[in-house]
Amino acid sequence: MIQEFFRYIKNSDNAEVIVAVIALVASVIVFLWGLYHQRKLDTLNKLTELRTKYPNSDELDEKGRENYLRELEFFATGVNTYIYSYKIVKKMSRTRLKSQYNNWIYGTIQKIRGNDNNKDAYKEYERMMERLKNSSESKLIRRMKLNIQFCIQKTDTGQKFIKILGKYWILIGLVATLIIKIIFSPAPMMEWLSKIEFCNKILLRPAEKTLYFEVLSLLDAVATSFVASLVFYGLNVVLPSREKNKQIQGEIQDIATRILDEIRKPHARCANEYHKQPQFNIAVASEEDIKLFLQTMNYEKELCYEKDEFVEGIELVHTSIQRIEEYIRELRRVYLSSLNSEQLNILRDLQNSLYIEEFKRYYQHLHSINRFSVPERVLKEKYKNYKDEKPDGEGGINQDSFEIEQALYDASILYKRLKEAFKI
Repeated sequence: MIQEFFRYIKNSDNAEVIVAVIALVASVIVFLWGLYHQRKLDTLNKLTELRTKYPNSDELDEKGRENYLRELEFFATGVNTYIYSYKIVKKMSRTRLKSQYNNWIYGTIQKIRGNDNNKDAYKEYERMMERLKNSSESKLIRRMKLNIQFCIQKTDTGQKFIKILGKYWILIGLVATLIIKIIFSPAPMMEWLSKIEFCNKILLRPAEKTLYFEVLSLLDAVATSFVASLVFYGLNVVLPSREKNKQIQGEIQDIATRILDEIRKPHARCANEYHKQPQFNIAVASEEDIKLFLQTMNYEKELCYEKDEFVEGIELVHTSIQRIEEYIRELRRVYLSSLNSEQLNILRDLQNSLYIEEFKRYYQHLHSINRFSVPERVLKEKYKNYKDEKPDGEGGINQDSFEIEQALYDASILYKRLKEAFKI
């Protein structure tokens, strides 16, 4: 049958048209396969992002559930319009999404639709869920898939071949294209190659008007279309994606730079306010530098001018920590799929760091005993390096009662790690 097909092409007056059509079809198939592969990756990234942001949706408060439902609606719209891959959603999250829907999402949607203005709320999400609930493969299809998987896994060679093919298909295709182009080329073979018997047999151009020549002609057209489709895919998908990633990385670096500033600046301002240590920089501070800094620095008493009012140093640091936590949430919420494992690890370590925990505890203690009122005499003596003799907190608790020195050293290490991880 195959031989008859090639003989038909060989004897047909429209052989060139047929070859061109086959090449076009092959080119379109390769291009669409590339788009489908990209769609699967986008779906995996989005599902991973949703799972990371909402690891246990059953424990969310009302506002958290509204935010989660809103994101699911956007995601479902993408699935229903084939922007995201339904097959990946079904394979990766079908059970989880059905469980959430049965546990609380269905009741929440019905409650929201109780308002006449929200009768069509979350229609796209419900449409996706109906597909997930009703989708089931026939026993025959499942059996065929299992048999194919069993045949592949039966031999190590077959399994390894499938893995290699899936990983290096572009390279394999380009090598095959090069070989076909060399064979089909009318240029004479190089003298040193013609002396090698193997090359002389394999790379020798076949005689025209033979079946081998017609097959090779068809393969040459397909190979050309394969290269053309790769170029087209690169120009229309890969390069724009790289430009987008470059822009996203710039935004990530901007947020990371703000985090670094929030770690460094409040302590520098506290130190510089009275011009005692104008060169203190937590980014390069050693243990000795931090000890010297704390000998003359008291976060409860030192004053900084912030937004037309005087605030104590601990308030300045606490505000800075709140911004850091907000920036970390923003990075995880918006840019999760673009962060590598090293960046995610440093963000997690910073979020759970001794630096943040100790200064928050210190601030909460002072806030609980109402230590944030500034006597007028202190304001008058601000530029005379005056320290107010306010009593220590309840039970004699003061700055020395907290691990401030170790917390600052922890911040110094995290600063360097953050700078390295985000290449700033």
